[in-house]
Amino acid sequence: MLVSCCGGGIGGSIAVILGLIALERIKASGGALRGKATAIAGVALGFTAVLVTIGVQFVVGNVQTAMRDQLDSAVRITFAAVDDAGGDAAHDRWGAAPGTVVTTADLETFALAVRERYGDFQSYSVASEVPAPSLTGVHRLSLAVNFEFANGTVPGSVQARISTGRIPWEPQVLLEAIAINDHAKGVIGVGAIQAASPPDSAPGDVPASVPEASIEPAVEPAATDAGAPIGSGGTP
Repeated sequence: MLVSCCGGGIGGSIAVILGLIALERIKASGGALRGKATAIAGVALGFTAVLVTIGVQFVVGNVQTAMRDQLDSAVRITFAAVDDAGGDAAHDRWGAAPGTVVTTADLETFALAVRERYGDFQSYSVASEVPAPSLTGVHRLSLAVNFEFANGTVPGSVQARISTGRIPWEPQVLLEAIAINDHAKGVIGVGAIQAASPPDSAPGDVPASVPEASIEPAVEPAATDAGAPIGSGGTP
């Protein structure tokens, strides 16, 4: 989409330049050359194409910024679910994947386990992302990320659902799963990350998503079903 928009802007600029050149030559010819109306139409259409391109790029940029801000806020609030009333606030930013249930207690348990192991959450950076567009208007985005905690950096995965709703430029981002892929200390997560087929990546890249079966509970096995992520099947 951005490529076509940029192409429209370049094409529009060329149309304006050529139209102005044509008008100048027609004027200088003293009536020998014709096509003034066509040249004017070309200039007008060129200006229109440039303005539309700028407008579309502005809207797309705002949508991408809004999505990123919502995603960042949802991740931060989830890791703060152990704070006062944090679980309820975090749950408002979640929409479990079909066939799964994520409760407030699940988020609080996950956040507590993460904080006890790694300390307070600081930030995260995106290593790669795999979008999964849908004609239904509900899209999925799987991210391979590096989480920065007070006690160090660990790789992980974030999966979110993006709903465009009635107003396409006001998307709603809801988390579906978060996993910390620390194979040295144990992989912990909440929600069920859907398996994805990421694009070719260089050796050593963090995987774009984690199969559900590899996400282990963030608490003692007795507290959740063995081998399932927190919230994958609901809390008993």
